[in-house]
Order: sequence, then C-alpha cells, then structure tokens
Amino acid sequence: MKQALVIASFGTSVPEARSSIEAVEKTLIEAVDDYTAIRAFTSPTIRRILAKRGEEVPSLPEALEQLRARGVRRAAVQPTHLLYGFEYDKLRAEAEALSAGFDVLSVGRPLLADTAALLRFAAGLAGMYPREEGGAVVLMGHGTEHFANAVYPALQTALRLAGREDVLVGIAASGRTPYVLGAMAYARSLGAPVVSVTCCPGSPVTEAADIAIAPAPGPEVVTGSTRMKSGTAQKMVLNMLSTGAMIKLGKVYGNLMVDVKPSNEKLIGRCRRIVCTAAEVDGETAGEALERCGWRPKTAIVMLRLGVDAEAARKLLEDGGGRVAAALERGE
Repeated sequence: MKQALVIASFGTSVPEARSSIEAVEKTLIEAVDDYTAIRAFTSPTIRRILAKRGEEVPSLPEALEQLRARGVRRAAVQPTHLLYGFEYDKLRAEAEALSAGFDVLSVGRPLLADTAALLRFAAGLAGMYPREEGGAVVLMGHGTEHFANAVYPALQTALRLAGREDVLVGIAASGRTPYVLGAMAYARSLGAPVVSVTCCPGSPVTEAADIAIAPAPGPEVVTGSTRMKSGTAQKMVLNMLSTGAMIKLGKVYGNLMVDVKPSNEKLIGRCRRIVCTAAEVDGETAGEALERCGWRPKTAIVMLRLGVDAEAARKLLEDGGGRVAAALERGE
C-alpha cells in the first residue's frame, strides 16, 4: 500500500530560517523511511513569495490532493508547530475535510504536546543558553485566547525544574495589575531592576519599582475606561522605551529600521528601500547586495558603503556590536 508523510509548517521565505524547518523534516523522514515525504506550507503569503522566486510549495490541501492523485491510500500529516492553537486547529480541519480520499489519514500532535516534550524542550533550552552572571534569557510568547496559552506557564515550570530560575516567559495576552505586581516581585527576587509604567503615581506598582514612570493624563472621559487616556499615555511611554532600546541595540541607523527580517513581500520591499536610502544606490543594486548577504539589510549597507564582500561586512558589524555606524567607522 502506498503511504506518505506530509510535513506541514507555517513556512518561511528567509533562507537562513529554512535550515530549522529542514532539520525537523530530516529527523521526521529518517524516522519513517518507508514513507514518501512531501513538504507543505500553511501560510499563503509565504507560498506566494516563494512562487515569485520560482519555488512552488503546496498548501496542505494541495499536498493531500497530490498524494491522492498518485494513488496514496495511507497518509500522515505531521505539523512542525510548537503547540496547539488556532493555526493547528485550522490545519487539522483542512486534513479532516479531505480524509474521505484516503483509507487512513492521521494528523500528528504539535511538538510540545505533553509534559515529557516540555521537559525535553526546557532541558535543551537550558543547555543552549548557559547561565550568565547578571544576565537572563527572556522568551516572548505570542499569547492567545486559545487553551494552548496554558503551555507558557507550564514551560516556565519546566525551565525551573531544569534549574533555570533566571529564564522568564512573557505572555502578551492580557495584563491585569495583580499579574504585573507578581511579575515585578519575581523579577526583584532574581535581583533584576524593575521599572513600572502606570498613570497612578503613588500606587502599589510605582512603590514596587526601582524606576517609576507615571504620566498623569487626568480623569477618563468615560469613568473607569482606562483604555482611553491612560492607555494612550502608557502606549506613548512604551513606544519611547522600545524605540530607545532598539536604537541602543543597533537596530536603527539614522532614522531607518535596518534590522528588518524580510518575512513577507511587504518587508522584502522595505528592506530594499532601506538599503537604497542608507547606501544611496538604486533598487537593482540594493537587491543584488541583499541577495549576496542573505537579505540582511545591515550587512548590505556596510557592503555597499565600504565596497566589501558579505563576510567582511559581517565581521565589521560583529566588531562594532551590530551597529552600522560603528561598522562603517571601523572600515573607513
């Protein structure tokens, strides 16, 4: 009986990121060498970008239809998703809608589907990022209303069991004051500096902080609706903090965001325009330089400004702490 394995990923248009997907695919293929393997990407945007480059990657329904047309009767779909969520639910629904065309069609679990997988993942992270004096590793979860959100605190527990109390998992989902106070207390217990942003000077949050930022926008137009004036004021403060941090980290050159990751068609165009402006070249020249350096805008800018190859530009950026201005000074 013909049998096949569909390895379904969200997908990527960035060459450097493809290696991670390919490593997972290689492991899966080696585990089931009697199956014909086929790749599928679930993101329409990624597939469209790749198609323009001459690479056709099927969606999950397209991959299953191809297998059915070849006479495959037994198929397995294995997602490379880390955890359950709306994306996984959609993938499973697409597979089930086409199950009538196969004798057997199964859908595997995501990679972090049980406690054992979480513990192995946590142990791997602990080894990948060794403990550093005065440092910490922050893992930012996307956050979701799906029940899979429970994986984040579970991962936090697994990391603690792996001996890594210095690793924090942040969830960008809600943000009620009791959780903020709890996070601040935990950060303080690790010896980390604590900063607060609130519109209530003298509140418990400001008292718990080493540095308290407390704009006073005044009473809300609709009493108690803090998403209005207070929320807007806090967002402005957070924009200042995050923009300042990105500048300090070398992700800005002049007024350009030079560390853009070209993960979709819009950002690919933005990368090209950034290099055009910073290096004062035309779009064709910028595109050629980006192709040579794996679509890294900072590297392309240094290459074009100094007339060096990608390897030399990367070395100058590394020596300059990832800052374009410092790399240019070193190369002049």
